Amino acid sequence: MDLQTLKVISETGSFLNAAQQLNYAQSTITFQMQQLEQELSVKLFEKIGRKMTITQAGKDIIPLIDNIFKSIEQLENYNKGINELTGTLKVAMPETLLTYKMQSLFNYQ
Repeated sequence: MDLQTLKVISETGSFLNAAQQLNYAQSTITFQMQQLEQELSVKLFEKIGRKMTITQAGKDIIPLIDNIFKSIEQLENYNKGINELTGTLKVAMPETLLTYKMQSLFNYQ
């Protein structure tokens, strides 16, 4: 999804980093952003030297994208029971704890 790609670029700081995080080729990221710029009729990135930098318009769009994703999540959860847990759980822990103590929790068979 092109909106998700824009959000990841803004979070990671580069097309290359976004491509690595999303498991896309960098050319795919470039193509998606060109398409999104055409669809929105707004310049999202500008080339400064050898680096692509997000424009102010691109920065302004990020909160709108967040709102879209929140709305999608609300729609997906609309008819789920109140007792059902929904959303994203983020857990932070040292790598050693994850490797040696938590591994059994993540072994799905």
